[in-house]
This record gives sequence, C-alpha cells and structure tokens, in this order.
Amino acid sequence: MRRILPAALLLCLLGPAVAHAEYGPGAEPVSVDYGRLEQGDDTTVDADVTPDGRFVAIQTRATNFFADDDPDPPGLLRRGGIFRFDRQTRSLTFVADGDQLREDGGALALRGAANPSISDDGRFVAFSTAQKLTPADTNDNVDVYVRDLALPVGPDRAASGAYVLVSARDGSDVPATYAPRDTPLPGRNPGVDVTANVAISGDGSRVAFRTVELASDLPAQAAPDTPPGQAFVRDLPSRRTILVTAARTDGSPAGGANGSVVLSGDGSTVVWAGGNAALQTRFLPGERSDFQINYYLWRHVDGGGTRRVTGMADPDDPACDPSVQLQFDPAVSGPCYGPLTSYEEESTSLVNTVPGVSRDGNRVAFLTSAGLRPTNANQSGLDAFVTDMSPGVTRKAGTVELTRDPQGGNPASTGAIRSVTLSSDGTHVALVTARTNFVLPSFTSLGRFRAFPDTAEIYVMDLGAHTIDRVTRSLAGGDAGGDAGDVVTVSHDASVVAFTSIASNLFYGDANSRTDAFVTSRVIPRTDSGGPPPGANQDDPGFTIVDPDPPADLETSFERRTDGGLDVKVKAPAAGAFQLAASTSASGARGARAAATKKVTVGTATKKVTKRGTVTIALKPGTKAKSLLKKSRRVALTVRVVFTPAKGADTVTDTRTSSFVRPTPVKKPAKAKKKTKKKASKRNVAVPRGRAGSGG
Repeated sequence: MRRILPAALLLCLLGPAVAHAEYGPGAEPVSVDYGRLEQGDDTTVDADVTPDGRFVAIQTRATNFFADDDPDPPGLLRRGGIFRFDRQTRSLTFVADGDQLREDGGALALRGAANPSISDDGRFVAFSTAQKLTPADTNDNVDVYVRDLALPVGPDRAASGAYVLVSARDGSDVPATYAPRDTPLPGRNPGVDVTANVAISGDGSRVAFRTVELASDLPAQAAPDTPPGQAFVRDLPSRRTILVTAARTDGSPAGGANGSVVLSGDGSTVVWAGGNAALQTRFLPGERSDFQINYYLWRHVDGGGTRRVTGMADPDDPACDPSVQLQFDPAVSGPCYGPLTSYEEESTSLVNTVPGVSRDGNRVAFLTSAGLRPTNANQSGLDAFVTDMSPGVTRKAGTVELTRDPQGGNPASTGAIRSVTLSSDGTHVALVTARTNFVLPSFTSLGRFRAFPDTAEIYVMDLGAHTIDRVTRSLAGGDAGGDAGDVVTVSHDASVVAFTSIASNLFYGDANSRTDAFVTSRVIPRTDSGGPPPGANQDDPGFTIVDPDPPADLETSFERRTDGGLDVKVKAPAAGAFQLAASTSASGARGARAAATKKVTVGTATKKVTKRGTVTIALKPGTKAKSLLKKSRRVALTVRVVFTPAKGADTVTDTRTSSFVRPTPVKKPAKAKKKTKKKASKRNVAVPRGRAGSGG
C-alpha cells in the first residue's frame, strides 16, 4: 500500500484539474473605517468572507468603529464588537456590541458578541453573546443570535427586531433555560456557543451551536437536565431545534461535542470533533472507544445516522466483517482497517481544531497526528487530510493525505499545521503553518517561500492542479512582517482569502501596530517566480495617508497612553529634530464631527535626536483637547510629524490619523484612618454654622 493515494485517485475524487492562479503581493485591509480614514485602534481577531468575496464579517476589540450617535452605555465601555465590511462600497456596518467593561476599573461586566458567521449574501450574521437582544431573553447566560442587517438597530437593541434568538426550545421562541452554575458569573454565565465562520447556512436559515458547561432544557425538556456538550441545529423558519449528538439506539442526547461544530453551506450536514463516539456510531471490536477520546464525526441534519470521517477502522467497507477483532498495529491492513494508523487524537488533542466542509457536506478537510496505514508512524504535530463522504465511498478510498511531517528534525518541514479550511466547492484547502517545506511530491510549490520557518503564514492548495501557493506576501512581494492568525476563511473557489495578521507591511500606510483583518485575491499568473507582476495589488496606496506624497522613511505608528494621549514611534533617518502637531475639527465633540471644517491644534511635542533610529515621543492632550474630551470620550486626530535634519537634507513630513481618548478613572483605595487618642475637652467650643470644624 502506498503512503499517499495516487494522483489519479485524487483527481477522480476532487474533479478535473484547473489552471492555477497565484495570489498577489500585499493585502486589502478590511478592519477599517473609510469614512473616518481610520484603522481599528485595537486588535481584530476574526474575519469571515462571503462566497462571492464581497462582504467580510469581523470581530474586533477596536472602539473607534461605532457611529457618532451610538454612545457607550452609562458607566460602561464597549470593547469593540462585530461589524460587516462591504468591499464594494468600503462601508462598515455595525452588527452587535462586544464585551462591556465597567468604566470604573475596567472589570468585565458583560460578555459581548463573539464568533461571527456570515450568510452567503452578507445579510445575516450568527454569533454568541450574553447581551439580551430580544424581549424574551431573560436568562443571564450566553445565547446564540442571528442579526438581520436589512433591519436597523437603535440604542435599545432588544426592541429593534433586528435580532433573532437561535438558542430556543424546539417549536417555540422561548429561550433555553440552563442549570445554575455553582459559582455564578454575572453577565457571562456559560450557556451555548457557536464556532466562528462555520455556524450559519448560506441562506441564513440554519445555525449550528453547542451547549457549554451547564445542563439545559434543549431541545424541549421539562427541566434543564440535558447534559452539556450537545450539538444542535436551529431551523429558523420552522422554529425546530434539532439534536445532532444523538445516540444511535434511541436518539437520546449522547453529548461529547467538546470543540468545534461545523455546518455545511447548504445546511444539510454537521461535522464536529467529539467524544462519546461509541454511543453515536458503530465501532469495531478492538477499537479504542473511550468516551473521553475525540473523533471526527459527520451527520446529516435531517436523519441518516452518525458516521466517522476517517480513522483506524473502516466500518463503511462492505467487505468488512464486523465481528473481526482489530489489532492496534499500524503495519496491519485489511477490509476492516481504516486509512489511519491510529485514532485521530492519539498524539494531539482535537478540541481546538476546526474541520472544513464543502457546501454539499460531502468533502471534509481535517487535521490529525495519525499517519497513513500501513507504514507511516504517528506524528507529534498535526497534518492535513481531505476525505470524501459520498455514499458508497469507504474511508480508505476517501481519505487523502495533503501534508506530511517526516520526523526528520528539519523545522522547515516539521512544523505543525495550525488550521485547515476547505473552499465551499471542495477544490482548495487553505493552511496556516510556519512550515516552508511540504514534502509530499504530488503538490508543486508556486513562487518563493520564506527562507526560515519562523513565522505563521497562509498557503492555499489547489487539489485539482496539485499546486501550493503562499498567500501572505508583503506589498513589495517579500515576506510578511509578522504572523498570520490561525483562523482563515475563503470564498467559494478560494479566489479570495480573508485572514488576520500582525504584519505591518501588507499595505502602504499601516500605522496602528495592531492585528488587523485583511483580504487578498488571486492575480494573473506570474511569468516568473522571482516577484510580483508590475503594479499588482498596488492601485490603492492605503487609507491612513493624508499627505499627498508621504515618504515611508519615518514609519510612524502609535501606542495608547494611560493618560489618554499617544506614544508616537517614528524612525529618524539621521540626526535632527522632530515636531509633532495633533489637530482636530473645531467642534471636536463626538456627534458634531461632520459639521465642522476648521482644524484646531490640540496637542504638540518636540524631540531632538543625535543619530538614526526609532524614537518614542509622548504626545499629550493640550488644554483644548481636554476640554473636548469632557464632552466626548474620543477626539479624532490628524497627526503631522515633521523631521528637520541637522545637516543638509530636506525636511521630511508624515501625516497619519489617530485619536485622543478620555482616560478611564481609577478609583483609589480608601486610606485607613489613623487611630488617635482623644484629649479630654476642658470646655465646649461652638462650631459656626455653614463651616467645617472639629470638636476640641
């Protein structure tokens, strides 16, 4: 038996080959507000792109994307939220509020919206939150909602009608009830959750979710006695709440949904990494069926039973005698033996892995540390596979290995694959890894990869053309300046890739020193592998640049100060002096920004430098800025940096946008009163009315 399946079988499994196309240098930022010409002032943690590549749902901690007439709740500060970016109009639309922090001290008061998943047309976004977004939601637990972006929202989110409760009892809109937690967590008690980017069907009618930590009364129990760890699908039009983790004998809740729960784009199929597998699907004698072990499981929502995605056994093989005792030996093969040398989780936990699934649910991409039977040993890290779940296909015939850790000690080829994503048409797989050497001979590398395996990057494998291409390149065509995030989403055919990255060289003008969300697309194939085609991906110079011709030499970036000001980091090209001036609209107050045109200076700073290098300059709010901050928590700024060389060269300027933010008041602990011995009063002393005094 070969270590990998033949290329002919891979082509038969995945369809005809298509002409390959490479991804251009740089990327388009989508965690931005083009109306204000601002990047997010804090980290963006997720980006989910629609199949046509137009809309991207982002989850961010940025606080500068809210509308001017949408203030924070009294006594609270919002830590970002979920927004939808329209790549066609470059508009950013609010979806749901993020975490809410207490203004006095910054403690978490409410767990806000997280784990967005967007429908095909961008209209519906599913997410989880503890915020009560419908009048019926009265529990103090995290629930799952869908936002309809065709309906507006106002300050009273629950009264807007724009949110639909997903985690409701079967046949009704009554929210789930959860067992009490031993130690309550007000504003953030667990309940249910969704897996980011893979929870909603393409038409927005179905959402997959799971219960977490606490028992519930789902789907329609008389009391909250359904154990946690159940996977469900909510069909919104019919108000059905369908149990997915069902025992194969009687359909009772089997549980074991310990990690991700993935819904196919057509809403027909759920894939998850779960325990209690032996209660839900057939195991063969000799298999490890411990309830704690997680397996990849697959099930049609509307019936048909639970199946294994892959594994060391192959109960789908019609030649398998179910009474045969399997040997836990990677060198043994036969009809009942599956494609893998062991069960999927033997060396590395699957709890945090997210399998990918095609739109029709028939193809699944997954990670495992197990090798291919009969000779490949198990690996210490995770490698990528794809399998075909079509009827009549055995696990051996359906499973194809995409990457291989050779255990040779070379870090370029042994780094773990951090995540795997499958395009909805099933033709492309996106990987996140620091690996730069992919040893399987059936895939041809396109272009140049990073010289050293020290940074997590994104690669896309074309399963028909048998090519692998690096997605994350700098704007100049070289290496990205930082790690890509572990979560990646792709359009229908992977021609558009959405991701997050800390790199600051993916587009011209990145100045916020934060992880941002990006989109990159395929470009016309290059005629050589040495660099990008002229002008590729460079028609848009970036959104933060205000000066018509700003040089890149100063490399200006910002860090927030605790006093509400900014630490401005700039790169001096030589000895000389910096002058900084921060200005804003004359009104300055939030809500009146659009009406003002006059600029007012609200902060200045200077600094001399004696040599070339990066320096930090404190830019503090001046008197005018402090006055404006009393009316508004945030003042938008245009920061102009002027560098005058000590000798002979021209003055250099750079102009960027940022903001002053009102400092969060910190309550000082009360001082302990000193105990003093009272002296006996020799006479009474009258205290004048209206004045403070003390008795003698």
